[in-house]
Amino acid sequence: MSFLYPTFLFALSAIAIPILIHLFSFRRYRKEYFPSLQFLKGITKEVRSRSKLKHLLVLLSRIAAIAFLVLAFAQPYLPGDKNILPSSGNNAAAIYIDNSFSMEAIWSNEKLLEAAKKKVPDIANLFGKASKIYIATNDNNARFRHPVNHEDLSGLMDEIGFSAVPATLSQVINREKNILGNSGANDKIIFILSDFQKSFTDIENLKPDSSVIIRMVHFSAEERKNLYIDSCWFYSPVRQLHKPEKFFVRVRNASSENYRDLPLKVTVNSRQKAITTFNISEASSAIVSLSFMTQEAGIHHGTVSITDSPVRYDNDYFFSYEIADSVKVLSIDETGPNRYINTVFSTSGFTSLNNRPVSTLNYAEINSYPLVMLNGIKNISSGLSAILVKYLHTGGNLVMFPAPDSDLKSWNDFFSGLERIFTIYPPDTNPVKAGEINLSHEIFRDVFDKFPENTELPSSFYHYPVSVSPGAHAEALIRLLNDDAFFLAGKAGSGKIFLCTSPLADEFTTFPQHAFFVPVLLNIALYSQIERRLFFVTGKDRQVAVNFSVLSPDESLHLTEYDGNMPSKRSTITDIIPELKTTPYGTFIDIHDQITSAGNYNLFSGTTPVQGISFNYDRSESSPSCYSNEEIEEILQKRNLYNIDLFRTDEIQHKAGISGTVSGTSLWKYAVLFSLIFLLVEVALLRFLK
Repeated sequence: MSFLYPTFLFALSAIAIPILIHLFSFRRYRKEYFPSLQFLKGITKEVRSRSKLKHLLVLLSRIAAIAFLVLAFAQPYLPGDKNILPSSGNNAAAIYIDNSFSMEAIWSNEKLLEAAKKKVPDIANLFGKASKIYIATNDNNARFRHPVNHEDLSGLMDEIGFSAVPATLSQVINREKNILGNSGANDKIIFILSDFQKSFTDIENLKPDSSVIIRMVHFSAEERKNLYIDSCWFYSPVRQLHKPEKFFVRVRNASSENYRDLPLKVTVNSRQKAITTFNISEASSAIVSLSFMTQEAGIHHGTVSITDSPVRYDNDYFFSYEIADSVKVLSIDETGPNRYINTVFSTSGFTSLNNRPVSTLNYAEINSYPLVMLNGIKNISSGLSAILVKYLHTGGNLVMFPAPDSDLKSWNDFFSGLERIFTIYPPDTNPVKAGEINLSHEIFRDVFDKFPENTELPSSFYHYPVSVSPGAHAEALIRLLNDDAFFLAGKAGSGKIFLCTSPLADEFTTFPQHAFFVPVLLNIALYSQIERRLFFVTGKDRQVAVNFSVLSPDESLHLTEYDGNMPSKRSTITDIIPELKTTPYGTFIDIHDQITSAGNYNLFSGTTPVQGISFNYDRSESSPSCYSNEEIEEILQKRNLYNIDLFRTDEIQHKAGISGTVSGTSLWKYAVLFSLIFLLVEVALLRFLK
């Protein structure tokens, strides 16, 4: 038998108290002899013997009651076979508290994180004052990289809250090994206090290591279930004013229960936009559809919400989008504006067209337009070519209509800057009709409810045969009956390029007079708006693409948390200054690890809001699946991880469970019970033994 607090055994000296009381209160009898009372002498001896026996039994009861009470405070236990500490006194320990969101689950009427934090002082008390104790969490806080005093532990535990920073078991162990390696201690011990969620516990990446001892303390939740929002998206990649938007939300059910008529709501700029109910079966997912309309241009911040407990961090999903007042279109003309292009974009209501002669074009203004059109350009100069290549790589959109006598070398030189996406050949002057249309492409979306049979397709009287380079992300959207491409689309860098193989004039093609010419150009303009990601993930996505043209070079950038007011108002809740990076493939802000809380944020250039950005927590924590004790022990045995021991929840239920060895049986309760029994024996002796 061993004791958790052996110093309490000094209190056994209190046994002297009842002994002294017994000695000083012992009755002394005076001898009286009467010659005629010889039988009374025998009776007196018998009574005296019984009195001595009673006093002795009371004394023994009192001694036993005090002894067992002292033993209870010393907390005896029968040692088990797991040594939690090495024999050396020169120890250094890192105590890792898993503060991931999965530790929101409940154990013994409290969250797992709170239960784990309460065990930290017990573990620290195993070590002497000279031992070095390090505290670790998922955040890898710089404050926890230095040893702490026993007296400071309570304050540190109060500072530890839930964290969205992801960390696997192997990463935690490697990080703490590096810290303990500089401690100078002979024996290095890492305590892992966790629920050992499967998404975190990559035991398969661990290897036997004699340089460190690892003690895994398993906290198991009473019930494992969670309902959470996994993702959301719009049906259309771009938003339009005053038009209903189809919006979808994926909800996952990580439990064995079926749910019916659960509410789900969408708020935009702090105003409720849509609400619905949904049903979801056990261990499955459901896609919930809603519809709402946006009435104002500008930045919009949205939140999708459900109600679920005890894990609540994933009940909200944040997203941001932007709607422009109009789409700016730049037409670069060789011989003047094209009447068909001008008619389409000047009467659409949501586009704004500017015409610029190629001879007087200011190249710097190209980047401020989401859509640029080359109208009848004969020769693409090297300067214009370089600007357009960079424009496409950074997310611009280009539509090209050749001239009837185009300089094919300059055009092919331009395409070579785009990894030779297209190669253009001398013109074919034979009349030929279009024979095939790729109706699945986005620019034909909503053009036809049902494509009519025997429809007269556009004809070409003069076109340039074009080939698509192998491996290029390009395709023919309209193909002629001779199998030549008439209208092509492709990806160039982050942008899109559209090429018509006929000049845009009546003598060369009937395309501008066809019914779908207008919707095709308008859809190109509509989808040329910069398609921003609806959301990012904290801890994973550190770079966010921004539109360089809207940034002021004289103003500093600020990323602030949206506080529920108008998005144009700069909040003071969270205000960080991101790093701006310009690359050949676009302009980005690098937030590093400065955003740790999910929510909606605004990017300001000075005092002007330029973009909405939303962050969500990583959903890898949302799956409540955790390893059981048996599974962990089996893996440890199979991988021969001799330096790792697992401590079950019931082994740490009491302080006796964390000591020099793990107890097979805790005995303090029995000591208290025997102390009470002997007190009752004392009372019975005094009351009933005459």
